[in-house]
Amino acid sequence: MSRTGRVAYGCQHPSSRRFELVMNTLRTTPCSARTSSGLTETEVSCLRLIAEGLQPQEAARILDLPQGRFELALSSAQAKLGARNVMQAISSALLTGTIAKDEISASE
Repeated sequence: MSRTGRVAYGCQHPSSRRFELVMNTLRTTPCSARTSSGLTETEVSCLRLIAEGLQPQEAARILDLPQGRFELALSSAQAKLGARNVMQAISSALLTGTIAKDEISASE
């Protein structure tokens, strides 16, 4: 437990606001909205659009998400996939079949 009396969940920065937001998202997302990899449909969509080469602002607009929510979804996807960055998360999603290669249309 931390000094504030909260359980740290094994996180290096238990007081991290982002960590708390990710955990709350995990707790409040219905199981039916999650994929077999544990990612929500929103998280998969965010990863897919970034993999297509869109800028985060464009992808957030397409998904009709506030920029902060979009970034939270990417961060949550990274954490769930055990990735260090977004590119590693995309690679993991492609390798596990969470995102199919034919679903990605490379932007030119």
